[in-house]
Amino acid sequence: MTDIIRHEFDNKESMNVDLCSYIVKDLKEGIEKNGSASLVVSGGSTPRPLFKKLSTSDLDWSKVTITLADDRWVGTDHEASNEKLVRDNLLQNKAAKARFIGLKTDEKSPFNAEKTCHQQLSDMPHPFDVVVLGMGLDGHTASMFPCSNELQSVVDEESLYVKAVQPTSAPFARMSLTLKSIINAKHLYIQIAGEDKRDVLDKALSIGDEAEMPIRYVFRTPLRHLHVFWAP
Repeated sequence: MTDIIRHEFDNKESMNVDLCSYIVKDLKEGIEKNGSASLVVSGGSTPRPLFKKLSTSDLDWSKVTITLADDRWVGTDHEASNEKLVRDNLLQNKAAKARFIGLKTDEKSPFNAEKTCHQQLSDMPHPFDVVVLGMGLDGHTASMFPCSNELQSVVDEESLYVKAVQPTSAPFARMSLTLKSIINAKHLYIQIAGEDKRDVLDKALSIGDEAEMPIRYVFRTPLRHLHVFWAP
């Protein structure tokens, strides 16, 4: 069973300061040991302040490659694009020197782009040094949605780093990292904000079907440890 370490804070600012320090330490460790490091981040409104804090952190960002846990199949200048979120908030200031590999390609459908995406992600350090996930109110993480017909393929995929997903409860087709890509990370963090999300977290940590709350797949995978950061 995964060793889940919960960090709870009085406010988001304190959470972001602490989580940022963990991530920077892990990336520095990766660079010192291997000459480079990889960082996977998630979209949504919660990580935006964290991105801004990371962007000014002292780190040899030229040796860091960044990618996404998932992204919507929209143009990279679209407001719903996680790549745009990262470019506008993380790949700034000192972190502008980092290399970024997105999950959106020129193919019309993500289902036609899985191998292309996999090949692009092959050109970065694996296993990932740091993965930072979020969690939706429905218990999804990355693009592992309970409503998705592709959920099991994301969970079971062994060869590719990514799988395409078409959720029925959220707009846009998406490209998502597979469960294996996520849980193989050297350091895994989940960042959550809001009282409602804490209730969802408590439910996800209780007995129940993984497919009903896919973040349970992460919680129930044997890992050395997993850090959950929460603030109201």
